[in-house]
Amino acid sequence: MRRLVLAFAFALGACGGSQPPPPAQPQAPPDTRTPIEKRRDAAAEAIAKRATRCAVDDAHHELEAGKISQKQYDSETGSDVQAKLTDDWIHKLEVPLSSFQVRVLEVCNRDATGCDDLNECIQHINDKPK
Repeated sequence: MRRLVLAFAFALGACGGSQPPPPAQPQAPPDTRTPIEKRRDAAAEAIAKRATRCAVDDAHHELEAGKISQKQYDSETGSDVQAKLTDDWIHKLEVPLSSFQVRVLEVCNRDATGCDDLNECIQHINDKPK
């Protein structure tokens, strides 16, 4: 019996007893954006990604039509260029916008079926609300 108690005590000791808590994870700063800013940023990101895809599609059509070379296409549509283009779009839209303007972005993203539709729709961002 004494051996069993010693073995049990040794097993508990091997487990280290109570473990210290894991180190605290750094906390992300709180999101201080207003609801309209959050909507704007979500719409801006979606529009930016679509606009970048449209630019790549346009370059592909130009390549197929023989208007640009494969080398030019590759340099204009590389992943780093696409990321920069998307970031530029987002940056252009990260300005104070009215709720109407944010709604235009949201509706354009939702309803525009193609690149031409998207471009035409975005042109309404500075219209006066009805």
